[in-house]
Amino acid sequence: MSTKIKILYLALAILVVYTLWPSGDDQQEITKASIMGENEQGKMTVFGVLLGETTLAEAEIILASRAKRALFIVPPKRDEQGNELTPEHNIEAFFPNMPDNSKMLLGLYSTESELEQIRYKAHKPIAFPSGNIKLQIDDKQQAMVNMMPVITLTSIPRIKLTPEDIHNKFGLPALVHVQEEILHFLYPDLGLDAILEQSGEAMLQFVKPDEFSQVLDSLGLTKEALVNTEVRQPTSIDGTP
Repeated sequence: MSTKIKILYLALAILVVYTLWPSGDDQQEITKASIMGENEQGKMTVFGVLLGETTLAEAEIILASRAKRALFIVPPKRDEQGNELTPEHNIEAFFPNMPDNSKMLLGLYSTESELEQIRYKAHKPIAFPSGNIKLQIDDKQQAMVNMMPVITLTSIPRIKLTPEDIHNKFGLPALVHVQEEILHFLYPDLGLDAILEQSGEAMLQFVKPDEFSQVLDSLGLTKEALVNTEVRQPTSIDGTP
């Protein structure tokens, strides 16, 4: 498996999750302090999870919740010559019932050997309109999945957020990017892409800060976009203050 994080696919998977597990209306407070932290070695954690090191089994203990694991297959793309590329395979863990009633999606790292073993025994495929296919992981391979490190973490708050909420909780972003009527508040130092839809539904998508370039790639941006940029104040979807 390539170590490159499939940011765009992850976002698509999250949107599918939204259709399966509706959000509620409880107005719960979310603060930066309740999300970001440090471990004993001074390394940054997200909800207590150290990206790239914490395993799924450890994450379940930290988050006090059990995950639903699945293998996702993304439809193959084509290269510039029109040749079909190899379909992407991703192992993900979804937490539908967090203690605070939020939801969470973890992207897991697997070796090519592990992925091949899981793919061989995966069953009960479910196809989505996007073309993505979800497969159930065999029970005998759950122990293997338990030991996979978490490489991405996406929190799906139960409450609706506003641009001002994002700004107040995380400070001034390096850049506010609008793509297809969705706001992306980009915080490279935190490894955070705070995604806000027009409806107020939000996703807080975290990667390791040193891998944030992959978030930029998924948005069609470069690192230069974060340099000498006049950051806009929290804005509406249409770009007005």
